[in-house]
Amino acid sequence: MKPTIAQGILAYVVSISILLTVFHRPLGFADYWGWIFDAIAAVALISFFILRKRQKTRLSATRSAAAGQPKPNKKIMWLSLALIIVTSLSSFLWLPYTGPVLSHAQLIIISITSCILCVAIFLIAWRRSRRV
Repeated sequence: MKPTIAQGILAYVVSISILLTVFHRPLGFADYWGWIFDAIAAVALISFFILRKRQKTRLSATRSAAAGQPKPNKKIMWLSLALIIVTSLSSFLWLPYTGPVLSHAQLIIISITSCILCVAIFLIAWRRSRRV
């Protein structure tokens, strides 16, 4: 199911708002801007899911039950998993710029823990999507 233009715009708004929330201090914004960016991301994310649900109900109403589900793209799955691993393992490089002041050992432990949790969540979601 191809995302609509509105869903693409909302996805970019959510991504940019989350990045601005994380990096609002290094960019010179006051602390209250973090809450504003969080609120914008939350509203855009809720709107994204509402549009996605409407699209799915519209599509399921028009599609016959015999058509079946399209085959998942393995390349996208592996690319997503690689991006999750690289981003979470590199968090010790960018985490000091987000505000917390921790030792290098703590940053490495946090990045390994976040990688394990992210991969576990990804694999659970992937297995669940294959069952449906």
